[in-house]
Amino acid sequence: MRERRIWPLVAAATSTLLVLVGCASETPATSESVAPTQSVTPTSTPTPTPECGTASAEEAMASAVDEMALPLPDRTDVGWAVELAETDDYDPCAALSWAVVTARGATVSSPSAVVLFHYGEFVGTATEQSFGWAPMVERVDDATIEVTFRWAGPGESNAEASQTATSTLTWDDEAGAVVRTGDVPDYSDGRDRTGETEGQVGPFGMKDSTGNTGEDTSAAFPGAGGAIPSDATEATETRQASADPADTEAIIQTESGSIKCDVNAGESGVHCMVQTWCDAGGDCSVQLGVNDTEPTFMGGESFPSAMQKQLSPQAIGSGEAVYYGDIVCGAPGSDALVCWSTVTGAGFTYSGEQSAFTAF
Repeated sequence: MRERRIWPLVAAATSTLLVLVGCASETPATSESVAPTQSVTPTSTPTPTPECGTASAEEAMASAVDEMALPLPDRTDVGWAVELAETDDYDPCAALSWAVVTARGATVSSPSAVVLFHYGEFVGTATEQSFGWAPMVERVDDATIEVTFRWAGPGESNAEASQTATSTLTWDDEAGAVVRTGDVPDYSDGRDRTGETEGQVGPFGMKDSTGNTGEDTSAAFPGAGGAIPSDATEATETRQASADPADTEAIIQTESGSIKCDVNAGESGVHCMVQTWCDAGGDCSVQLGVNDTEPTFMGGESFPSAMQKQLSPQAIGSGEAVYYGDIVCGAPGSDALVCWSTVTGAGFTYSGEQSAFTAF
Protein backbone atom coordinates (compact mmCIF):
# COMPACT_ATOMS: atom_id res chain seq x y z
CA MET A 1 0.00 0.00 0.00
CA ARG A 2 1.41 3.43 -0.99
CA GLU A 3 1.98 5.74 1.95
CA ARG A 4 -0.01 8.95 1.98
CA ARG A 5 1.78 11.87 3.66
CA ILE A 6 -0.23 14.90 4.81
CA TRP A 7 2.41 17.21 6.29
CA PRO A 8 2.78 19.65 3.26
CA LEU A 9 -0.91 20.61 3.53
CA VAL A 10 -0.51 21.33 7.23
CA ALA A 11 2.53 23.52 6.57
CA ALA A 12 0.66 25.55 3.91
CA ALA A 13 -2.28 26.13 6.21
CA THR A 14 0.01 27.36 8.97
CA SER A 15 1.71 29.89 6.62
CA THR A 16 -1.69 31.28 5.59
CA LEU A 17 -2.66 31.73 9.20
CA LEU A 18 0.50 33.73 9.91
CA VAL A 19 -0.15 36.07 6.97
CA LEU A 20 -3.69 36.77 8.10
CA VAL A 21 -2.53 37.58 11.60
CA GLY A 22 0.16 39.92 10.31
CA CYS A 23 -2.31 41.92 8.21
CA ALA A 24 -4.71 42.54 11.09
CA SER A 25 -2.41 45.23 12.63
CA GLU A 26 -5.29 47.55 13.51
CA THR A 27 -6.83 45.00 15.82
CA PRO A 28 -5.05 44.42 19.11
CA ALA A 29 -3.65 40.94 19.08
CA THR A 30 -3.66 38.70 22.04
CA SER A 31 -0.83 36.38 22.61
CA GLU A 32 -2.00 32.80 22.10
CA SER A 33 0.11 29.77 21.66
CA VAL A 34 -0.92 27.34 18.97
CA ALA A 35 -0.20 23.71 19.50
CA PRO A 36 1.83 22.31 16.66
CA THR A 37 -0.04 20.01 14.33
CA GLN A 38 1.54 16.57 14.10
CA SER A 39 1.64 14.72 10.83
CA VAL A 40 0.34 11.13 10.85
CA THR A 41 1.73 8.46 8.59
CA PRO A 42 -0.76 5.63 8.07
CA THR A 43 0.66 2.14 8.42
CA SER A 44 -0.43 -0.97 6.56
CA THR A 45 -1.72 -3.94 8.53
CA PRO A 46 0.75 -6.85 8.21
CA THR A 47 -0.58 -10.01 6.60
CA PRO A 48 -0.93 -12.67 9.26
CA THR A 49 1.28 -15.72 8.82
CA PRO A 50 0.37 -19.23 10.00
CA GLU A 51 2.05 -20.36 13.15
CA CYS A 52 4.68 -23.07 12.89
CA GLY A 53 3.66 -26.58 13.81
CA THR A 54 4.90 -27.96 17.09
CA ALA A 55 5.46 -31.62 16.13
CA SER A 56 9.01 -32.88 15.66
CA ALA A 57 9.85 -34.79 12.48
CA GLU A 58 9.64 -38.09 14.35
CA GLU A 59 6.26 -37.20 15.89
CA ALA A 60 4.86 -35.99 12.57
CA MET A 61 5.94 -39.18 10.77
CA ALA A 62 4.58 -41.45 13.49
CA SER A 63 1.23 -39.70 13.19
CA ALA A 64 1.28 -39.83 9.38
CA VAL A 65 1.94 -43.58 9.00
CA ASP A 66 -1.04 -44.30 11.25
CA GLU A 67 -3.22 -42.85 8.47
CA MET A 68 -1.31 -44.10 5.41
CA ALA A 69 -2.15 -47.13 3.30
CA LEU A 70 0.24 -50.08 3.57
CA PRO A 71 3.16 -50.31 1.09
CA LEU A 72 1.74 -53.57 -0.30
CA PRO A 73 -2.02 -53.64 0.28
CA ASP A 74 -2.15 -57.44 0.00
CA ARG A 75 0.51 -57.83 2.70
CA THR A 76 -0.77 -56.68 6.08
CA ASP A 77 2.45 -57.88 7.71
CA VAL A 78 4.59 -55.31 5.84
CA GLY A 79 4.49 -51.77 7.17
CA TRP A 80 6.43 -48.54 6.72
CA ALA A 81 9.93 -48.27 8.25
CA VAL A 82 9.09 -45.00 10.00
CA GLU A 83 12.23 -45.09 12.14
CA LEU A 84 14.35 -45.02 8.95
CA ALA A 85 12.39 -42.24 7.22
CA GLU A 86 14.40 -39.43 5.61
CA THR A 87 13.10 -36.38 7.47
CA ASP A 88 15.80 -33.76 6.80
CA ASP A 89 13.37 -31.76 4.65
CA TYR A 90 10.51 -31.77 7.13
CA ASP A 91 9.85 -28.16 8.17
CA PRO A 92 6.96 -27.29 10.52
CA CYS A 93 7.26 -23.64 9.43
CA ALA A 94 6.89 -24.31 5.68
CA ALA A 95 3.67 -24.24 3.68
CA LEU A 96 4.76 -27.56 2.15
CA SER A 97 7.49 -29.87 3.38
CA TRP A 98 8.11 -33.58 3.02
CA ALA A 99 9.73 -36.79 4.21
CA VAL A 100 10.46 -40.02 2.33
CA VAL A 101 9.69 -43.43 3.84
CA THR A 102 10.17 -46.94 2.46
CA ALA A 103 8.63 -50.30 3.20
CA ARG A 104 10.10 -52.22 6.11
CA GLY A 105 12.85 -54.56 4.92
CA ALA A 106 13.05 -52.57 1.71
CA THR A 107 15.51 -52.97 -1.12
CA VAL A 108 16.50 -50.38 -3.70
CA SER A 109 13.32 -50.89 -5.74
CA SER A 110 10.80 -51.46 -2.93
CA PRO A 111 7.79 -49.16 -2.50
CA SER A 112 8.49 -45.64 -1.24
CA ALA A 113 6.19 -42.76 -0.34
CA VAL A 114 6.71 -38.99 -0.32
CA VAL A 115 4.84 -37.87 2.81
CA LEU A 116 3.55 -34.27 2.70
CA PHE A 117 3.11 -31.76 5.53
CA HIS A 118 1.51 -28.30 5.72
CA TYR A 119 2.99 -26.37 8.66
CA GLY A 120 3.79 -29.70 10.28
CA GLU A 121 0.36 -31.25 9.67
CA PHE A 122 0.11 -34.41 7.56
CA VAL A 123 -1.87 -33.70 4.35
CA GLY A 124 -1.38 -36.94 2.39
CA THR A 125 1.23 -38.45 0.09
CA ALA A 126 2.51 -37.27 -3.28
CA THR A 127 0.74 -40.08 -5.18
CA GLU A 128 -2.13 -42.40 -4.48
CA GLN A 129 -0.02 -45.47 -5.19
CA SER A 130 3.38 -46.33 -3.73
CA PHE A 131 6.09 -46.69 -6.37
CA GLY A 132 9.39 -48.54 -6.29
CA TRP A 133 12.75 -46.74 -6.13
CA ALA A 134 13.03 -43.82 -3.72
CA PRO A 135 12.21 -40.61 -5.65
CA MET A 136 14.33 -37.45 -5.79
CA VAL A 137 12.60 -34.43 -4.24
CA GLU A 138 13.67 -30.79 -4.62
CA ARG A 139 12.21 -27.61 -3.20
CA VAL A 140 11.02 -24.95 -5.67
CA ASP A 141 9.68 -22.44 -3.15
CA ASP A 142 8.04 -22.42 0.28
CA ALA A 143 4.83 -23.97 -1.07
CA THR A 144 6.11 -26.01 -4.03
CA ILE A 145 8.26 -29.12 -4.47
CA GLU A 146 9.28 -31.18 -7.50
CA VAL A 147 9.34 -34.99 -7.34
CA THR A 148 11.25 -37.11 -9.88
CA PHE A 149 10.35 -40.81 -9.96
CA ARG A 150 12.64 -43.51 -11.37
CA TRP A 151 12.00 -47.07 -12.52
CA ALA A 152 13.42 -49.82 -14.71
CA GLY A 153 12.25 -50.04 -18.28
CA PRO A 154 11.82 -53.21 -20.36
CA GLY A 155 14.92 -55.38 -20.21
CA GLU A 156 16.65 -53.20 -17.59
CA SER A 157 17.90 -54.52 -14.27
CA ASN A 158 17.18 -52.61 -11.08
CA ALA A 159 20.69 -51.17 -11.17
CA GLU A 160 20.16 -49.94 -14.75
CA ALA A 161 16.82 -48.21 -14.05
CA SER A 162 16.77 -45.20 -16.37
CA GLN A 163 13.10 -44.26 -16.77
CA THR A 164 11.95 -41.04 -15.08
CA ALA A 165 8.78 -39.01 -14.57
CA THR A 166 8.45 -35.65 -12.82
CA SER A 167 5.56 -34.16 -10.86
CA THR A 168 5.18 -30.70 -9.33
CA LEU A 169 3.24 -30.38 -6.08
CA THR A 170 2.01 -27.05 -4.73
CA TRP A 171 0.10 -26.12 -1.59
CA ASP A 172 -3.00 -24.18 -2.72
CA ASP A 173 -4.39 -21.95 0.06
CA GLU A 174 -7.69 -21.46 -1.74
CA ALA A 175 -8.23 -25.19 -2.20
CA GLY A 176 -6.80 -25.99 1.22
CA ALA A 177 -4.91 -28.90 -0.33
CA VAL A 178 -1.87 -29.91 -2.36
CA VAL A 179 -2.31 -29.78 -6.15
CA ARG A 180 -0.18 -32.00 -8.39
CA THR A 181 0.69 -31.54 -12.06
CA GLY A 182 3.04 -33.56 -14.25
CA ASP A 183 3.72 -37.27 -14.65
CA VAL A 184 4.08 -40.43 -12.56
CA PRO A 185 5.68 -43.80 -13.47
CA ASP A 186 3.82 -45.90 -16.03
CA TYR A 187 5.91 -49.00 -15.31
CA SER A 188 5.96 -49.90 -18.99
CA ASP A 189 7.72 -53.17 -18.15
CA GLY A 190 4.27 -54.63 -17.65
CA ARG A 191 3.66 -53.65 -14.02
CA ASP A 192 1.06 -51.07 -14.95
CA ARG A 193 0.38 -48.67 -12.09
CA THR A 194 -1.15 -45.88 -14.11
CA GLY A 195 -4.34 -44.19 -13.09
CA GLU A 196 -2.90 -41.19 -11.31
CA THR A 197 -4.43 -37.96 -12.60
CA GLU A 198 -3.45 -34.34 -12.24
CA GLY A 199 -5.31 -32.27 -9.70
CA GLN A 200 -5.83 -32.08 -5.99
CA VAL A 201 -3.75 -34.46 -3.90
CA GLY A 202 -5.77 -36.28 -1.26
CA PRO A 203 -6.80 -38.46 0.22
CA PHE A 204 -3.91 -40.05 -1.69
CA GLY A 205 -1.92 -42.46 0.39
CA MET A 206 -4.60 -42.76 3.06
CA LYS A 207 -5.86 -46.04 4.48
CA ASP A 208 -8.81 -46.18 2.08
CA SER A 209 -6.48 -46.09 -0.93
CA THR A 210 -6.60 -49.10 -3.22
CA GLY A 211 -2.79 -49.02 -3.47
CA ASN A 212 -0.66 -51.01 -5.89
CA THR A 213 -2.31 -53.19 -8.52
CA GLY A 214 -1.12 -56.36 -10.15
CA GLU A 215 -0.61 -59.92 -8.96
CA ASP A 216 1.65 -60.36 -5.93
CA THR A 217 3.76 -63.44 -6.58
CA SER A 218 5.24 -63.22 -3.07
CA ALA A 219 2.03 -64.71 -1.65
CA ALA A 220 2.89 -67.27 1.03
CA PHE A 221 3.78 -70.75 -0.16
CA PRO A 222 1.25 -73.41 1.00
CA GLY A 223 2.24 -74.45 4.52
CA ALA A 224 4.74 -71.62 4.96
CA GLY A 225 5.62 -71.10 8.62
CA GLY A 226 4.77 -74.68 9.58
CA ALA A 227 6.35 -78.11 9.44
CA ILE A 228 8.11 -79.49 6.38
CA PRO A 229 5.44 -79.95 3.67
CA SER A 230 4.73 -83.57 2.83
CA ASP A 231 5.66 -83.06 -0.82
CA ALA A 232 8.93 -81.21 -0.10
CA THR A 233 12.18 -82.95 -1.03
CA GLU A 234 15.58 -82.71 0.60
CA ALA A 235 18.02 -80.42 -1.22
CA THR A 236 20.39 -82.33 -3.47
CA GLU A 237 23.11 -79.79 -4.29
CA THR A 238 25.19 -79.63 -1.10
CA ARG A 239 28.76 -78.76 -0.13
CA GLN A 240 31.12 -78.67 2.83
CA ALA A 241 30.82 -75.24 4.45
CA SER A 242 33.93 -75.50 6.66
CA ALA A 243 36.55 -77.96 7.94
CA ASP A 244 33.97 -79.32 10.35
CA PRO A 245 32.51 -82.46 8.71
CA ALA A 246 29.12 -81.67 10.25
CA ASP A 247 29.04 -78.16 8.76
CA THR A 248 27.33 -78.64 5.43
CA GLU A 249 25.02 -76.47 3.36
CA ALA A 250 22.72 -76.75 0.40
CA ILE A 251 22.96 -74.19 -2.41
CA ILE A 252 19.73 -73.27 -4.18
CA GLN A 253 18.30 -70.60 -6.48
CA THR A 254 15.02 -69.54 -8.05
CA GLU A 255 14.23 -70.90 -11.49
CA SER A 256 14.97 -67.43 -12.91
CA GLY A 257 18.36 -67.46 -11.18
CA SER A 258 17.78 -63.99 -9.73
CA ILE A 259 18.08 -65.04 -6.08
CA LYS A 260 20.63 -67.52 -4.72
CA CYS A 261 20.74 -69.00 -1.22
CA ASP A 262 22.82 -71.10 1.17
CA VAL A 263 20.82 -73.34 3.51
CA ASN A 264 22.97 -74.54 6.41
CA ALA A 265 22.25 -77.83 8.14
CA GLY A 266 23.03 -76.20 11.50
CA GLU A 267 21.64 -73.25 13.43
CA SER A 268 22.88 -70.57 11.02
CA GLY A 269 19.90 -71.31 8.76
CA VAL A 270 19.47 -69.66 5.37
CA HIS A 271 21.24 -66.74 3.68
CA CYS A 272 19.92 -65.37 0.35
CA MET A 273 21.04 -62.55 -1.94
CA VAL A 274 20.04 -60.70 -5.11
CA GLN A 275 23.21 -59.51 -6.85
CA THR A 276 21.60 -56.77 -8.98
CA TRP A 277 20.18 -55.15 -5.83
CA CYS A 278 23.67 -55.13 -4.29
CA ASP A 279 24.99 -53.42 -7.41
CA ALA A 280 22.40 -50.69 -6.95
CA GLY A 281 23.13 -50.24 -3.24
CA GLY A 282 20.92 -50.76 -0.23
CA ASP A 283 19.61 -53.98 1.30
CA CYS A 284 20.14 -56.91 -1.02
CA SER A 285 20.43 -59.97 1.22
CA VAL A 286 18.53 -61.65 4.02
CA GLN A 287 19.61 -63.99 6.83
CA LEU A 288 17.34 -66.25 8.91
CA GLY A 289 18.77 -68.45 11.64
CA VAL A 290 16.94 -71.60 12.66
CA ASN A 291 16.07 -70.10 16.07
CA ASP A 292 15.41 -66.54 14.84
CA THR A 293 11.96 -65.06 15.32
CA GLU A 294 12.44 -62.67 12.39
CA PRO A 295 14.82 -62.37 9.44
CA THR A 296 17.61 -59.80 9.18
CA PHE A 297 17.84 -57.71 6.01
CA MET A 298 21.34 -56.56 5.06
CA GLY A 299 23.53 -55.01 2.40
CA GLY A 300 26.18 -56.92 0.48
CA GLU A 301 28.66 -57.27 3.34
CA SER A 302 28.84 -61.05 2.96
CA PHE A 303 27.94 -63.32 0.08
CA PRO A 304 26.27 -66.75 0.13
CA SER A 305 28.45 -69.53 -1.26
CA ALA A 306 25.79 -70.03 -3.92
CA MET A 307 26.93 -66.75 -5.47
CA GLN A 308 30.26 -68.30 -6.46
CA LYS A 309 30.37 -68.68 -10.22
CA GLN A 310 32.03 -72.10 -10.14
CA LEU A 311 29.06 -73.59 -8.25
CA SER A 312 25.76 -74.73 -9.75
CA PRO A 313 22.92 -74.15 -7.25
CA GLN A 314 19.86 -76.38 -7.40
CA ALA A 315 16.99 -74.56 -9.15
CA ILE A 316 13.66 -74.70 -7.32
CA GLY A 317 10.85 -75.00 -9.86
CA SER A 318 7.56 -73.15 -9.53
CA GLY A 319 5.37 -74.90 -6.96
CA GLU A 320 8.25 -76.97 -5.59
CA ALA A 321 9.77 -76.94 -2.09
CA VAL A 322 13.05 -78.24 -0.68
CA TYR A 323 14.34 -78.52 2.86
CA TYR A 324 17.72 -78.86 4.49
CA GLY A 325 18.05 -79.21 8.23
CA ASP A 326 15.27 -77.14 9.81
CA ILE A 327 14.85 -74.71 6.89
CA VAL A 328 12.30 -75.03 4.08
CA CYS A 329 12.27 -72.97 0.88
CA GLY A 330 9.39 -73.07 -1.61
CA ALA A 331 8.87 -71.33 -4.93
CA PRO A 332 5.42 -69.78 -5.59
CA GLY A 333 6.69 -68.78 -9.04
CA SER A 334 9.78 -68.87 -11.24
CA ASP A 335 11.01 -65.57 -9.76
CA ALA A 336 9.68 -65.90 -6.20
CA LEU A 337 10.87 -67.71 -3.09
CA VAL A 338 9.54 -68.29 0.42
CA CYS A 339 11.87 -69.63 3.15
CA TRP A 340 11.07 -70.33 6.79
CA SER A 341 12.32 -72.02 9.95
CA THR A 342 10.30 -75.03 11.05
CA VAL A 343 11.45 -74.32 14.61
CA THR A 344 10.11 -70.75 15.03
CA GLY A 345 7.79 -70.40 12.04
CA ALA A 346 9.50 -67.12 11.09
CA GLY A 347 10.43 -66.55 7.47
CA PHE A 348 10.65 -64.24 4.49
CA THR A 349 9.41 -63.96 0.94
CA TYR A 350 11.21 -62.76 -2.15
CA SER A 351 9.37 -61.46 -5.19
CA GLY A 352 11.22 -60.49 -8.34
CA GLU A 353 8.01 -59.02 -9.79
CA GLN A 354 7.46 -56.78 -6.75
CA SER A 355 11.24 -56.31 -6.28
CA ALA A 356 10.98 -56.81 -2.55
CA PHE A 357 11.94 -58.91 0.46
CA THR A 358 9.24 -59.10 3.12
CA ALA A 359 9.15 -60.82 6.49
CA PHE A 360 6.55 -63.01 8.20
